[in-house]
Amino acid sequence: MKQLGYYRLLFIALLGVAFYSPLNTLPFYIAVFWLAFELLNAQKLYTEQSYYRYSNGALLSLPIFIIMVRNHWVPYYLEGIAGYNIMEHALFAFTFCLYLDCLLLCWQKVRVSGIGILFLFNGIGIINELFQNAVVGEPLIAFSAEDWKDIGVNGVGSILFYLIKQIMKSMKNID
Repeated sequence: MKQLGYYRLLFIALLGVAFYSPLNTLPFYIAVFWLAFELLNAQKLYTEQSYYRYSNGALLSLPIFIIMVRNHWVPYYLEGIAGYNIMEHALFAFTFCLYLDCLLLCWQKVRVSGIGILFLFNGIGIINELFQNAVVGEPLIAFSAEDWKDIGVNGVGSILFYLIKQIMKSMKNID
């Protein structure tokens, strides 16, 4: 349980840093990740899984990466901005699919198929783009080229999750 205490302290620190970030939606996202983290770790079914410690580390790594990139703590050149953004969206997709998979396991007591997670996440991803447009005052349904790129990379990240899940299923019969 010590590890959970450290992770909680890290989430508090990340939330504090997020309030000073140039991205005004970052505190909301950090809070959602923290809430999902707490929901998962409150579930006995989750903490009994052999992979839950690794999963917790993965779930905390994404907010740390986003904070570092969005606050420009990682040096990069102009080409690097696009690369970090693509990496951020792919990691977000993979991590969020992992969250969904674990949460649905705990709440439904069954595993949702990898393809089900893929479709669910991508639906949430489109809603997220609409939310971001609303926050910055852009038309809700007029996706920019950047929005379409984000949706596409989210798709790639969720497909990566699906493929890894299928590989693990075939190796360990997890599903």
